[in-house]
Amino acid sequence: MPRSRTLVLIGGAALVLSALIYRATRRAPSTDREQLEALIEQATSAAEAGRLKQLKALIAPNYRDAAGRDQRELKQLLTVVFIRHRRRAVYLISRQITVDPQLRTATIALTLVVTRGPRVERLSDIVRDGANGLALSLKLQKRDQRWLVDAASWRGLHDLNALIN
Repeated sequence: MPRSRTLVLIGGAALVLSALIYRATRRAPSTDREQLEALIEQATSAAEAGRLKQLKALIAPNYRDAAGRDQRELKQLLTVVFIRHRRRAVYLISRQITVDPQLRTATIALTLVVTRGPRVERLSDIVRDGANGLALSLKLQKRDQRWLVDAASWRGLHDLNALIN
């Protein structure tokens, strides 16, 4: 076997082994706050990748928001948004998590910017082209060791310069 091919095989095996070791030693989120931080990251990634099913799975069966939407209506709204905006990038500007461990509830307040198209290096580049600022408030309940969204509210933020500077 040629030396270059042997090196490629060894390199590939080393990468696979490194990935397995990393995965095996990575600590799963243990506190409620860590679980919610991980949930935010997973939801952001799912939104960018268009994994609508993963986002819909976060909505509690008893979901109800101030506008009167239930779980079915929110899922329909998400579907419409995903159809209209196939490529999107999500930038978390700020997050605030409040947890009540006795009641097994949490509130997450997020400020984010959603753009059409691919991610950009500098947030200042998104202001000029198809970006929407959003203040999102989520109320969650922990059921069977899983956090689900019971209610949500959101409003558009129009001064994106103030958000990113």
